Amino acid sequence: MSTQEIPLTLTPQQAAQGVVLTVQLPSGPAHLTVRPCRHGELVAARLGDGTVYLRITVAGAPAAPKKSGGLGCLVTLAVIGALVGGSYLLNHDEDDGSGSAGPGPMPTFSYEPFPSDPVTTPTEKEPDPYENGTCLNGTLPNSETAQSVSGVEEVPCSASDAHYKVIQTFPFTSDMNRCNANPKTEYAFSHRYTMNGTTISQYVYCLVGLGSYAR
Repeated sequence: MSTQEIPLTLTPQQAAQGVVLTVQLPSGPAHLTVRPCRHGELVAARLGDGTVYLRITVAGAPAAPKKSGGLGCLVTLAVIGALVGGSYLLNHDEDDGSGSAGPGPMPTFSYEPFPSDPVTTPTEKEPDPYENGTCLNGTLPNSETAQSVSGVEEVPCSASDAHYKVIQTFPFTSDMNRCNANPKTEYAFSHRYTMNGTTISQYVYCLVGLGSYAR
């Protein structure tokens, strides 16, 4: 039986000194204790009365090789915002009634490529942060409301179904406004990795469309 691995991004200081995170479990808050570790290392961490295995990513370090493992209770969520000409204000907060700083509303989408059932979840490739230059397939629908999509995965940039390319990555945030700083951005793509409803790590990716998907 393969070991369940959960991706966790730490700052260089957290990785060097160790860190204690608070995770909300069904039985109440519990502490996730992570010892000092290195980039790419698989570490066992105490979570309440149990043990979980974390694949460590240190921000700013080269990406570790991707490994296969059981996803367990890992849930991947994403929100995607499409930009026209890279000039729209990216805003994915549905409670914000203020207008965009562009000529019209921005489409937003949600992405759930993996099931959330910790018992029936199949063993698949563990999701790792995308590097700059990574190409993705799939199609992001034109919609002004959040909706579930599937089939957006990493592919070789030479593939005929390579539709989008990552041009910048922001760790530790789900604020797609960060992509406004890059004038080449055509799409914003936000991933949140959660465990038991608690966000473990999150990323915002700035994308450009390829071929007919360019804006």
